[in-house]
Amino acid sequence: GYWGNCPEQWVSVRTESAAPVGSVPAWLHITSSRDPGIRNVVVYWKELPPKDQNGDITDYTVTVASRSRDGQLSPNSDRTFPVPGDQRYLNLSALGLQLQADTSYTVKVFASNEKGRSQDTVLLLPQEGN
Repeated sequence: GYWGNCPEQWVSVRTESAAPVGSVPAWLHITSSRDPGIRNVVVYWKELPPKDQNGDITDYTVTVASRSRDGQLSPNSDRTFPVPGDQRYLNLSALGLQLQADTSYTVKVFASNEKGRSQDTVLLLPQEGN
């Protein structure tokens, strides 16, 4: 055929890496605990789209902080959990984090590569009964 005489050539292009862009699609799965007043919480997320990764994702970071009744973050309440880049969930309850039903929390997730990190995805875990 017409194209049959063309030599096959492959070109490989690798762009300079940069910090990931955008934010990680994430959500919370909440169930009741056997312990009254405690909630079991698992954070799930999807991989950033390849166009937003700007290099290999090395890890994800999940941060949990309690909020006071007026909605402000409680001082010194942050707990940070690094997660390997190939993992897509973190069971906060299995880590021994007891999330009280009468307290609201902010959960943040971001992705990192060798050049930096994505924007935070901010999830709100509201206090029960409100």
